[in-house]
Amino acid sequence: MKTEERDLRLELLNSLLTTPHRKLEQVTELHQLMVEIDPIFYGHLAVWYENHGDVRDHKEVFLGHLLTSNLTEHRDAGFVMLQKFPPYQVARVVDFMKQQRNKVPRSARTAVRRYLKTREKTPALFDRAALRGRKAMKHLYASLHIKPSPRADAVLFKDHPPEGSLAWILKQLAKTETAAEQAQLIVEHKIPYTIAIGAVRSVTPTVLVALINSMTPQEVINNLKSLQGRGAMEHPQVKELIEAKLEQAQTSDRVSAFKAQVAAEAAQLDTQTLGDILPH
Repeated sequence: MKTEERDLRLELLNSLLTTPHRKLEQVTELHQLMVEIDPIFYGHLAVWYENHGDVRDHKEVFLGHLLTSNLTEHRDAGFVMLQKFPPYQVARVVDFMKQQRNKVPRSARTAVRRYLKTREKTPALFDRAALRGRKAMKHLYASLHIKPSPRADAVLFKDHPPEGSLAWILKQLAKTETAAEQAQLIVEHKIPYTIAIGAVRSVTPTVLVALINSMTPQEVINNLKSLQGRGAMEHPQVKELIEAKLEQAQTSDRVSAFKAQVAAEAAQLDTQTLGDILPH
C-alpha cells in the first residue's frame, strides 16, 4: 500500500471519532476523495460501519456517498442498506445527497421508492413507520415526487386514517378519558412513549407504568429526563419499574453506555439510580 493511501485511510478512520454531531459536511470532501482513490476500501468500511458502528450520522454520510458513487457495486450496496434504515434517517440521507452531493441519482430514487412501497404493502409495517417518522415519510414522498397509495395518502396527507390503523388508534387514545383505557391501548398496540405522551390528556402513574413496560432499556434511558419531569421518580412503583429497566440495560449489548451516562447526568438522578444505569 502506498504511503498516501495509508495516510488517507487513517485520516478517514480518525474522522469517525472526531466529527462534530450533525456537521458531517466537514468530512464530505474526505469521503469523496476516498471513494475516488480507494473505492474498494471505502465500500468495505461503509458496510463494516453499518454493522458495527454506533454513530448514526456517520452511517448516513457513508450511505449518501455509496448511493451517489460512480461504481455500480457501491450503488447496489447502498440500495440494500437503505432498506434497513428508519424513515428519519432515509430522509436525512436524501437531504444529504441533495445538499452535499448535488444529486439524487435515479438508482437512489428507485431505492427510496422501493423503501416506501415495501412498507405500503404491509399495513402494520407502514403504520409503525408512519407513527414514528410521520414528518420524514411525508418529506420522502413530497421531495422525490413519489405518489402514495390511497391508504398512505389517507394516513399521512389527508389526516383521515382508516379504522384500525395505528394513526386511528392514536386518535382514540387522545379521546379516551380514563387512565385504565389509555393504558390498555398503549400496551395492546405498543404505542411509543414519545408519541403517546403527546396524545394523552393526563399522565397518571397508571399510564406511566403502561408506557415504561412497553419501552426498551435504551428507550427508558433516552427519555429519563422526560420521565423524571413527569413525576415518574416520585411514585415508588413507577420508580421501581424504571430501575428494573436500567438493570436490564447493564447486560444489554444494544444499549450505549455513553448515551446512558449523558442521559443520567442530564436528568440529575440520585446516586442509587445512577449506580443502576452507569456501567460498573
